Amino acid sequence: MEACLESRLHYDKERYHLLLTHLDAITYEYDIAKDIMAFSDAKHPHDKKCIEQYRKKLFTVNRNLVHVDFFDKLLAIYTGQNCKSQEVLIDLPLNPQGKFYWYEITSEQIKDDAGKITHTIGVMWNVDERMRECDTLRFRSEQDPLTGLYNRAGTEKAIDLYLSGKGGQVVSALLLLDIDNFQQINDTRGHHYGDQVLHGLSKEIQKLFRCSDILGRVGGSRFVVLMKDIAEIGIVDIKAGKLSGIFNGGNSELYAPDATCSVGAAIYPHNGASYIELLEHIEEKIKKLK
Repeated sequence: MEACLESRLHYDKERYHLLLTHLDAITYEYDIAKDIMAFSDAKHPHDKKCIEQYRKKLFTVNRNLVHVDFFDKLLAIYTGQNCKSQEVLIDLPLNPQGKFYWYEITSEQIKDDAGKITHTIGVMWNVDERMRECDTLRFRSEQDPLTGLYNRAGTEKAIDLYLSGKGGQVVSALLLLDIDNFQQINDTRGHHYGDQVLHGLSKEIQKLFRCSDILGRVGGSRFVVLMKDIAEIGIVDIKAGKLSGIFNGGNSELYAPDATCSVGAAIYPHNGASYIELLEHIEEKIKKLK
């Protein structure tokens, strides 16, 4: 019976090791009290990389090995506060490359007789290719193919995500530009010409705003911009004026002499707490002006 059990345990161990090897996994064991981390490649389980004062170094010299958005999450996993399987962006634990990779981490707590967590052990699976493929597909699903900006769904998602996060503590502005007679342009000059106008307009809009601002095409001839964390309200009027002037003066890069546009703005959080609320505020103002 014992021989059978021992054989079974050996079989399970070999099967587990084979699985880890083929899945490009890294195992770790963290001694919480001594603050010692031990990493090992599943292909070479006996070659461990031990790091003393690991948590202290993670806050200082090794802080650049973890993406800032995942620092707290990773620390919670290592210290046993969160044992759910999660994806994190980190540099390679065994051989840092100066870039971040996606890893899925599964961990377990080890407790003493008093129920106190003393160690955590876990497996880190390299899922970088899968996650980046998902990111590419997600980006394409949220991108307007004509202009390269966010589409309607992507714009709303990106803006609400920002406003519900760190953007919720600062003042921002939403601007809307709508070509008034775009259907007439399409009817008289053709859809190819109309597409050229939209593409050229998107380039002109991008020149006016920061790379960190959120730009999107949310309808046939409607564009929005979220100006993040504005220092002064007056800058919104200046930018709105420049948007209005895009079609004026015979712009050499945007030849659309028969186009006019309407521009409006709303301030977060004064005029709304979400993308939809801000957009509705602008639309109501433009409607009254017309």
